[in-house]
Amino acid sequence: DKYPFIEPVYVPHKLDRGGRVYRWIARHFIEDDYSTCGSLWKTLGRYSLHIMLERFFLALELVQAHRDSFNNVLLTDSRDVVLQQDAFGRIGHNLVSGLEEKTIGDCSLNSSWIRHLYGTNIHTRMSNCRIVCAGVTLGPIAEVEKYLLEMCGEIWKCLSKVALIAQYDQGIHNYLIYSGRVN
Repeated sequence: DKYPFIEPVYVPHKLDRGGRVYRWIARHFIEDDYSTCGSLWKTLGRYSLHIMLERFFLALELVQAHRDSFNNVLLTDSRDVVLQQDAFGRIGHNLVSGLEEKTIGDCSLNSSWIRHLYGTNIHTRMSNCRIVCAGVTLGPIAEVEKYLLEMCGEIWKCLSKVALIAQYDQGIHNYLIYSGRVN
């Protein structure tokens, strides 16, 4: 009632998303490269994603469809974002995301995401790195599109591990940044 101009978008809960059977299909039949995967497999693969991961694919589709209409893009998980001034006023030509206070090694959640997706060696290398928040990312449309291509590609590679689970976005986000794939 307080914000009548905000329109919620409800994503229907996907009942019985396949569990172990889906993970087996993802591991054995869906190609690792999202950009070359057929449309049927893209649909099947994305069906299992929680909205926290699916949002990157939806954003990529929007950015690619409207790349000539915008200069800048703000991606957000929209749960706790308040803008107090022009979000694009000082970013220049860079992709921007926020640093959290803790390091990856100091946070059990971020640590578990990295270990599960990339193993103990990668976690050890990243444990002293500060957590970069995946909840808000912004920048010029070309930089955001590059980021989304990397993010969607990596989610796709990890599909059998992230299917049916909500929160791996930040683990993947940090991996891409600290591995140098996203600047």
